[in-house]
Amino acid sequence: MAILKKLPQKDIKPVGWLKKQLVLQAQGLTGNIEKHFSDLSADNAWLGGKGEAWERGPYYLDGLVPLAFLLNDKELTKKVYTWMDAILGSKNDSTGFGPLRSVDYWPRMVAQKALISFYRATGDGRVIPFLLDYYRFVLKKIDEYPPYFWASARALEGMEAMLEVYDATADSVIPELIEKLKRYGYDWSDYFKNFKYKKPMSAYTSRAIFKLGKVIAEPIDRRVRMSQRIPAAKNKKQVAAFNNNKFVKLTMLTHGVNIAMAYKYPVVYGVFKNDFSAVDTVKKGFESVMRNHGLAIGLHSSDEHLMGCDASGGTELCAVAEQSYSFEESLRFTQDNFFADMTEYYIFNAFPATFTQDMTAHQYVQQPNQIAADRKPRQFFDTNKEANIFGVAPNFGCCAANMHQGFPKFAENLVYTDGEKLYFLLFSPFELNTVVGGKKVSITQSADYPFENKAVFEVAEAENQPVVFRTPSFTQKVLLNGQETPFERGGQKTLAVNSGDKIELVFDDSLTSQSNADGSVSIRRNNLLFAMPLDFEERYVRGERPFHYREFTGDSPFAFAPVLKDGSPEIIDTKAQAVGEMPFDRQNFALEYIVRAKRVDNWKKSYNSAKSPPMLPKVSDDVNMPLVPYGNTYLRIAQFPRIEDKND
Repeated sequence: MAILKKLPQKDIKPVGWLKKQLVLQAQGLTGNIEKHFSDLSADNAWLGGKGEAWERGPYYLDGLVPLAFLLNDKELTKKVYTWMDAILGSKNDSTGFGPLRSVDYWPRMVAQKALISFYRATGDGRVIPFLLDYYRFVLKKIDEYPPYFWASARALEGMEAMLEVYDATADSVIPELIEKLKRYGYDWSDYFKNFKYKKPMSAYTSRAIFKLGKVIAEPIDRRVRMSQRIPAAKNKKQVAAFNNNKFVKLTMLTHGVNIAMAYKYPVVYGVFKNDFSAVDTVKKGFESVMRNHGLAIGLHSSDEHLMGCDASGGTELCAVAEQSYSFEESLRFTQDNFFADMTEYYIFNAFPATFTQDMTAHQYVQQPNQIAADRKPRQFFDTNKEANIFGVAPNFGCCAANMHQGFPKFAENLVYTDGEKLYFLLFSPFELNTVVGGKKVSITQSADYPFENKAVFEVAEAENQPVVFRTPSFTQKVLLNGQETPFERGGQKTLAVNSGDKIELVFDDSLTSQSNADGSVSIRRNNLLFAMPLDFEERYVRGERPFHYREFTGDSPFAFAPVLKDGSPEIIDTKAQAVGEMPFDRQNFALEYIVRAKRVDNWKKSYNSAKSPPMLPKVSDDVNMPLVPYGNTYLRIAQFPRIEDKND
């Protein structure tokens, strides 16, 4: 099975709701972050300044690059070249490249991803030799100074770039370095085979002691990182002692973002070594993590650390962004529909929900059942009081730097190639103009999936071009020029397309329920999760509008649940309209269902959140409940007590 290739971003032009969302991102935080977040200003050390010298510059660049070239945006492209010229001009004998006062491998792993993305977009001849020289540098150094702390947990994060360089050069230094990185990193294959962190983080260590440690350590860490002194590199013995420390391992192996990143490591390494058993290992690990810590959004709780399956648990924005990328990479390596379904589920639901509708502010953590987004204390393990308000960099700045990759990377994964076939394994609207086997191919996906319940591909130019379409389990029909054609649900369909062809994938239009790890139920239509929206008021906190910090509060009653019959809610009314200029508008919804529901009298608040839905709900009045896409909500209920209609 071939590892599929991404196309240059310039070959893919997002349209429809996806184009609108990317434009909002460009006009919002991504295009303006340097004005409001000093760590990404012109003083950043990756640009030659005296500011932040660690992960935040590379994180930002990792999303900025694909966004700029997907939109062909001149201002964003100018920013890309400013960063890239600085990085490509920073080669040195001390750190390989980048700031001299940051000796850590970890930020350079992220920088590699941004560099190879830039190379795909531009073909810039500097990139491949630059990266190959860096890999030779690391191979000489790594036994003396192995990956430390975050770099050990995330040792294989640079593999996308490493394998691109290997394809271009076939240099043996790269497989040798990959083996070294795997050896010095944490064993994530074993982690997912034998997942043992089945309890919330609070069961393994005291929250008070943990937070006290951070209060003491973080200012020191910040001073070290902002210091202009070049630190001494730790030796192999020091690195091993630290990485193997019991508390350090607990912190790293329960850290939600580490887990989100790590899902791809066994898959990518395994496929590279022709070991496809790693796919089952990761799926098993995913099931174990979700069984113990899973939420309706398809991710584990991550308010920095694993915290069980309470419906008011928080999930960090970085975890959503990184798990999306992990599953995109896993899809590219395996062509497995599981990774496609989950990628769509994250990008259509959890990812947009954690931003304001205009993408001028974001949360650090979101809650599936979120009855307020304010500064009141909650049960989160490792966050401060601003963890779920919206702002430029609430709680901690990593998400302000790392948020930029989600939508652009999804867009660039809408089309793959193996050099002969084109693969459409993720769906959203785009225009494709590319060359395959020396022949020009132009195809448009015109439907606004997932808001529209279909994907429609119109072929403007092609000559007997083999194309592979994912046919999700919820596919009802596949039409070729209006005629039904056989297909396998949950499989893939290969067609040879020509100019003028039209392929329609028609999906199920019903609402169904899914069971969650805490015994609650959620409502979805295919890969779109629905929630009951709660009324909200926006309260200004601080900052320059529209990039200001804000709370969302409200006093709407939340204790309701849909009545299920044969696993589905009873639909009373359906409202649908064209997707607006803000696809995830919090007041104008492209989709809204009214369903039959009951009041739940024994569902209360606790610690400024909705308590977990009761397992034995006491119900009273019948009500009509609105359900809208989860991503169209600030305040909401998305995990409900199970109420079955037992009549008939």
